[in-house]
Amino acid sequence: MKSIEPTYSVTPIDSVKFCTTGGDGCHFAFLTDFGTRQDLENAPIVFVDPMDFAECVRLVANNLKDLLGLFCYFGYTEAFRLYRDFKFLKGFQPPEAIRTLIGRFLEMDGLFLPSDAKMQVRFQIMLPLLLLLSVCNGQTTTRNMASSTANPLLCDIQTGLCETPDTTGPTGDVALVAQHKPLRILYFTDPICSSCWGIEPQLRRLKLEYGSQLDIEYHMGGLLPDWSYNSGGISKPSDVAGHWDEVSHHYDMPIDGDVWLEDPLDSSYPPSIAFKAAQMQDGKKALLFLRRIREQVFLEKKNITKWEHLAAAATQVGLDARQLKIDFEGAAKQAFQDDLTLARSLGVRGFPTLFFSDTSGNRLTLYGVRPYAQFEQHLLTLAPEIPKTNFETTPEALFAHYPTLTAKEFSVLSGQPRAEAEKVLDVLTEQKKLKKGVTKNGSLWMWIKEDSK
Repeated sequence: MKSIEPTYSVTPIDSVKFCTTGGDGCHFAFLTDFGTRQDLENAPIVFVDPMDFAECVRLVANNLKDLLGLFCYFGYTEAFRLYRDFKFLKGFQPPEAIRTLIGRFLEMDGLFLPSDAKMQVRFQIMLPLLLLLSVCNGQTTTRNMASSTANPLLCDIQTGLCETPDTTGPTGDVALVAQHKPLRILYFTDPICSSCWGIEPQLRRLKLEYGSQLDIEYHMGGLLPDWSYNSGGISKPSDVAGHWDEVSHHYDMPIDGDVWLEDPLDSSYPPSIAFKAAQMQDGKKALLFLRRIREQVFLEKKNITKWEHLAAAATQVGLDARQLKIDFEGAAKQAFQDDLTLARSLGVRGFPTLFFSDTSGNRLTLYGVRPYAQFEQHLLTLAPEIPKTNFETTPEALFAHYPTLTAKEFSVLSGQPRAEAEKVLDVLTEQKKLKKGVTKNGSLWMWIKEDSK
């Protein structure tokens, strides 16, 4: 079969070049084992980079289907980064929906007919197709930079990412290595990030199923320094109200955007610094504190830049509000700046951003709101043998883990269909076992302790 010209001296002589990136001569090629392998659909694939003098040829996939799966699942940029360790990706299997899509593409008539001009054309357009699939799957998060600069609170509903005004690339090479447990997650978030609220169900399930095998570190990223950045898009706080209502319906998580009409926030920095102060007291209670101030802003329409609300949340979760104030005005400010520096060094451009790493320093990145299966797939790609904990899914057991739950969270944790999950919660409310807090865009349930009935 005739390969696509031009060729390069570093391209294996027994390969068939089928797809180019359009830059620096980089291309993909099938390995034919010197012509003995005629079934190109199942031939190994190499990526050739003539400008990479250290390793110009890399084996990147067992076959075309695997290559497509890598691009569709991880996205174009992340897949290229992972190619540096093919063994690390060898056991990867994309979700069923992606495999079905790839199968349909590969079933196109004449795709592998030797010397067929149509085949050459299809291979030439394959990379743009991969890019399109990556974007559709939400794994690449490149957006219009003018828009992201102007709209940090206007999260992209399709990718589930709230981008920061500063979208510069990585400023340093940071090694992320799991130390105390097999896996480590660095989670960059913000107290008023609506997309971060949207992944609470996935994170809560991840902790129940794999919490014994991973450490999750929470870092603040500084979504909204103030309102002086504006150059268009959202020009004032009240413009966020409608967007939050829309996001609430899309993620099926209760959010009342009216806080931006009634008592708008001028920055996300004060609650972020307060969280760092909470971490200085107690790491576990700090997570309860973060959850509580999110409930305050998303459901109760409270301006969590005000100290009265931060102090109330601290007291409710068992923190020392007096000490929190001292740290808030002192050491927590530097801790927050350290988080911002780490975020910039890693190239964090929005929230939620999660970096998964293992004990060897292998790394995967997850951007935006993604289904639980993708959180789990990242873990299993790094540690295929990691054990899963089978947790009890009764309402009593789930509320023992998490004092408050939305209907979406209860559905994800219990495994019940969304509508059925809400019915169960309403029945328990009627039985006086749960207290239900209602907002215009959904509800939050709290287990009523026996001593408070």
